[in-house]
Amino acid sequence: MSTAWERFHAGEDPAGVRSEVLTSWRRSRISGVDPEYVEPPHVGTDPDTPLARVAVPVLERMAELLVGDRSCLALADARGGVLWRWVSEPMLRTTLDKLSVVQGFCFDESVVGTNGLGTALETGELAVVRGSEHFVHRFHDVTCVAAPVRHPVTRRTVGAINVTCRAEHTNPLLTVVVRRLVDEVQTALLHAATRRERALLDAFLAARRTTRGPVLALGDDVVIANAAATALDLDHERLWAEVRGRGDGDVVALEDLPAQVTVVREDTAGVALAVRAGASRSRRAPDADPWARLVARAAALLDRGPLLVHGEPGTGKATLLGEVLGPEVARVDGRTDRAPDPPAGPLLVGHADLLPPAAL
Repeated sequence: MSTAWERFHAGEDPAGVRSEVLTSWRRSRISGVDPEYVEPPHVGTDPDTPLARVAVPVLERMAELLVGDRSCLALADARGGVLWRWVSEPMLRTTLDKLSVVQGFCFDESVVGTNGLGTALETGELAVVRGSEHFVHRFHDVTCVAAPVRHPVTRRTVGAINVTCRAEHTNPLLTVVVRRLVDEVQTALLHAATRRERALLDAFLAARRTTRGPVLALGDDVVIANAAATALDLDHERLWAEVRGRGDGDVVALEDLPAQVTVVREDTAGVALAVRAGASRSRRAPDADPWARLVARAAALLDRGPLLVHGEPGTGKATLLGEVLGPEVARVDGRTDRAPDPPAGPLLVGHADLLPPAAL
């Protein structure tokens, strides 16, 4: 492999190199990685992330049992930043310290070249990088086996688990070890998500009983929303980033609608929030509240007869009319392409432009 590595960097197309390694070498070359020497960048990582809180106890429990006495076990985030490391022997620890396999350093393939963590995250598959299969020469003395960790609910890659040993200690069982570790961590993530989802659902149902407006419950990877909240077409990731540090009773804006935050403290894998719309409206004077003015205007127009509200998707048309008409309103969706039954009370027709003329 040393000869193959040298031939590749001399501009030749070497034989005898595994296709996945050769493809990674080519990606690394395109990224401009220096094959002779690279210093992994220190990006700073938070060891108290939802992934770390769930995964580290699992890895600590299984480390000595599964890895043996001549290996290193590491957990990285989705960017390749090392969150946690366990090393079985002092001499190997010294070697890995020199290679910056330490918490806070990043092993993204585009920066460090072919390596276990970075290549597993790049391909989304288990990666085995033996000795001189590493793109950068300084890593040729070690073997890395890594696999991505996918969240069992969202299926998004949230990190990776890596086992490192000296190249002469390469063992085919390392792939079995890594797969087992990933399975255990993903199972733990599922249990944590189940607890979080139950807490979020309870908070969502409690908030929904207090208002007819939009209600959401948000977590790191969970969104529960009623129809009114769905109609707002919110950017949930942006909203979660905005409200995750708020406290009970704080007020945030859903579009122009004020909403009160309730913190769900049962979450064991990150702060979760339930957003209750309308709870804080009394804090603002009606003449200073665009939403209150809009509701009052719609109510006045409805007193005169049928009312048409039009606008782009997600602007809150159905939410506005639902608040004005009250909980007894009958609803029809024009996408069903049928005539509504005669209502006993107020009728709210969504997507009216899609109804057949006779039905409309």
